[in-house]
Amino acid sequence: MLGRHSVEISADRIHSGYPGTTVVRNSDVVEIRGISGNTNVVMALPNGFLESRTSRRLRLSVVIALCASVLALVLHAAQRHRSADSAVISDQNQRIIQNEIVIFLICAYCLASFAKLNGSATALWRIYADRQAPNAGLLFGKPKDIRSDEWVGETPWILSQVARQLAVENPGVGDGVMPLLNNLPARHWTMLFRPQMWGFFITDLEHAFAFYWNFKWFALLLGAFLFLQAIARGNSVVALFGALLLFFSPFIQWWFSTPTCMPEMIGAFFLFLWSLMLIGSAKSRWAVAGGGLLLIASTAQFVFCAYPRFQIPLVHLALFLIAGVLIANRHRIVAERDARFRVYVLTIAGVLSLLIVAAWYHDVAGAIHRVSVLTYPGKVFSTGGGLPWQRLFTPFLEFAMTDQRYPPDQMNVCEAAGFLFIAPLIAVAFGRDLLRRRFDPIIIASLAFIIIAIWFMLFGFPVGIAKWTGFYLVYSARVVLAVSIASIIALCRYLGRANDKSRSLSLGIQLAAFTALILVLLAIFKSTNGQLGGFVEWSGVFVTAIFFALVFATLWRREVAVAAILVLVPTIYANALVNPIARALPGFNGSEIFHWLSDNVRAQPDAKWLVIGRASGRTNFLPQFVKATGADTFGGYRCEPDERMIWALDPTHKYSSIYSRYAETLFLPSTQAEPSFELTFVNHYNILLPLKPEFLHRLGVTFVLEIEMPAAEGAIEGYTKIGERKGLRLLRRDAL
Repeated sequence: MLGRHSVEISADRIHSGYPGTTVVRNSDVVEIRGISGNTNVVMALPNGFLESRTSRRLRLSVVIALCASVLALVLHAAQRHRSADSAVISDQNQRIIQNEIVIFLICAYCLASFAKLNGSATALWRIYADRQAPNAGLLFGKPKDIRSDEWVGETPWILSQVARQLAVENPGVGDGVMPLLNNLPARHWTMLFRPQMWGFFITDLEHAFAFYWNFKWFALLLGAFLFLQAIARGNSVVALFGALLLFFSPFIQWWFSTPTCMPEMIGAFFLFLWSLMLIGSAKSRWAVAGGGLLLIASTAQFVFCAYPRFQIPLVHLALFLIAGVLIANRHRIVAERDARFRVYVLTIAGVLSLLIVAAWYHDVAGAIHRVSVLTYPGKVFSTGGGLPWQRLFTPFLEFAMTDQRYPPDQMNVCEAAGFLFIAPLIAVAFGRDLLRRRFDPIIIASLAFIIIAIWFMLFGFPVGIAKWTGFYLVYSARVVLAVSIASIIALCRYLGRANDKSRSLSLGIQLAAFTALILVLLAIFKSTNGQLGGFVEWSGVFVTAIFFALVFATLWRREVAVAAILVLVPTIYANALVNPIARALPGFNGSEIFHWLSDNVRAQPDAKWLVIGRASGRTNFLPQFVKATGADTFGGYRCEPDERMIWALDPTHKYSSIYSRYAETLFLPSTQAEPSFELTFVNHYNILLPLKPEFLHRLGVTFVLEIEMPAAEGAIEGYTKIGERKGLRLLRRDAL
């Protein structure tokens, strides 16, 4: 921060981006050691790095911007003597703003998809497959290794599905209908309720992938905006602020592209709630019927995402919110003329939704059962608790966080990410409402859920309650998503109120309250920074306390425009390019290695492949790259143990505790007499495989892709080399 011109970097502040590796200081160098213990990177450390002129100017600009914001707030407050009615936007103009925002989102979604734009990090495959710079197709930002569950996991699975003609079963994913539990396109009736998948049936891969990817942000922003506008009494500006605050939050952006389809899940959650409000309040019967159809589609979309660690808290939040909305509108509901028609639509939509969910469960029940009995993630029974209270406030100090720089107590940047915790502001506003005998059922319902959820996160539930509510499937840290959504809903409800006409407090009292707020935030952020291991310098903690005291003050006064500028500008700047903006899929379609492998797969589509090599990132990732061609491949990501592999390599189930999990599998050459397994991470294990024909024949392997192995070491009796490119050698089994 200010006045500091050099940075001392010690070994304990350097982290490897790959799980399982270690960083060790050795005199004046740092060694980054791989899983096998070999040193992969040696880095010389100078005494310090001189701060650049740009960095100094940027830090100074933060202080200048803060002072300018304070001045803007003072000037804005000076104009408060004007009539409150002059600042009110008419209902007609609100509808115009709403329509413009919805049309803009639809047009942006279509244009981005037709232009083949996406946020995938698959350009990284150019490093691991073709040994080229990962810049092809990039327009803004850069791909990040930490998003491996997308570019190594989900996207190669999608390409595999396309190459396999969208089959419901894919051995590279798991047994049976496992693709349906991983949000992959497949020829199954459930795709009727997943519009993001329709492109895979009607257009080319790159356009289909763009329509699939862009649906993530489109569904989240559209659903959040529509529901928050209804909650905010039709205020489109407040709803847009809430939707953008949610969308650009660190947690959403760093978890954006996981196989859980979290953005689609959140979008479906909001559309489900909005459809209920549409059924209950729309004046046209056609609109009510449309709400019924949307209720069916959003329910199916939400359930099909199939990730209970997020879904269960959101379901409970939905129940609280439905109760709050019903209580808030109880008088109008009783007097409604078309109440009977609305009940008919709601009943029919509810019954059809239950039938669709039941039919889906019938098809996937076997896959769910197999996952439930695995050591990971199935055999998890959580009663919550154990989360430090400071974890709720860490995002306030993490605006400089990147994939390579995050708090040392966190496994990676994704686990460190969160949301700005604004629930305390809502709680104080609720306290003021109590003093004024003013009760808002929606705010009360949101706060009630937040209190219960935070109790689970901090202290946990009794075993019986955890099991009865379904929270036994939820980790404490995952509940932060539902808590933050509830906070934003309550905030938008509060901001959507009409301006109070009560007499304002004197300037002296306001300044005293503002000073007290700064001191409270300073104490909280200081404790939080200690929990983070001193992630931010003391001067940064101080500036952050002042800045967010200003933010909370503007929100308290419902100065939406000022608050939006203060919060959204740094939030968007910090998180907008967590996922890059790229065009098409050059990491695959522009890859020489991908086309070479695909040609061999097409020549023998039923052949089984094995990818093997010394421990390295390349060996670790390339099995998924081969799967993307549609090949039946041993290794890589799989949702459950491969029974063919177990029968061939561990018929006595000696290593069952290691492979009984959803995991990434890495095959390494071994000189031992028999294959062996070693667990290296909760979702990663190695298979040490002797390169002997007897084991390969048991597996039924036709092709062996060897990665950077010496010719003598990689020679296998009965297999002939048929090609070699960029450190990759392909062997094919000789004809019998």
